[in-house]
Amino acid sequence: MNKNLLMIIAATLTLTACASATKQDVVQQRVESAEVKSETQAQVTKVDMSEKVCEYTRATGTMLKTKRCRTRAQIEVDRETAKDTMKAIHTSDVSLRETTRQ
Repeated sequence: MNKNLLMIIAATLTLTACASATKQDVVQQRVESAEVKSETQAQVTKVDMSEKVCEYTRATGTMLKTKRCRTRAQIEVDRETAKDTMKAIHTSDVSLRETTRQ
């Protein structure tokens, strides 16, 4: 019983010692994490859009992979086209639902 009580007291003291951070420490940690985020964002903006990126994709129902190489600019254009297509499908779907309700 005494061993269990001593273990509980020791664990409690350890946790309270670890948890007692000053406000200045917390502010410093937040500043450091903000600096790291800004550095990674700066690295992302330096991406070369003419760089070729190759990816291996597998079509549904097959085990064979195909290699597709495109520039980052082409990937971005494809992404925007897909977004526009999905938006057009969504808006036409909404108008179809409205006409069937009337």
